[in-house]
Amino acid sequence: MMDFLTERSLELVQEHFPACRYSVGAGGAVLYPQPEELLDILGFLKNTASFAFERVINLTAVDEKESFCMVYHLWSGRLRQAVVVKVKLPHEQPSIASLTALWPAVEFEEREVYDLMGICFLQHPALHRIFLPEDFPGHPLRKDFIAPVPEMEGGHLKWKEANPMS
Repeated sequence: MMDFLTERSLELVQEHFPACRYSVGAGGAVLYPQPEELLDILGFLKNTASFAFERVINLTAVDEKESFCMVYHLWSGRLRQAVVVKVKLPHEQPSIASLTALWPAVEFEEREVYDLMGICFLQHPALHRIFLPEDFPGHPLRKDFIAPVPEMEGGHLKWKEANPMS
């Protein structure tokens, strides 16, 4: 069985990080830190014995048209508790700190989000595309994505920007 953090636990996080907001609902406990506080807050959640979040079980992004929302699901196996962390990012040139210094295993998932959504992870050890070719224009999971037209040129596949009116 899994439990979400209690409201008292979330208040404790907010005492240490006053700008961090939280909510508790049917979907569980959610923290809303500012992007510049993300590493400090997640380090606190990982290294504080009453939280002990040793795993990021999921990392993804949501395109909300006007902004992006990075979503992290943390898990403490020892305490059998979970929390969701959501961080808003601007839609133009989105970037956020990489979590690889805290949890090296997120390296692949951050690359996936970079490839498909175009969010840059600062201080990532090897940030490059993993599904699409390096010269592929755009990021296909963005809501404003327009699929490019592939063409063969000199025996190589080249990408021609699609006409948004076609």
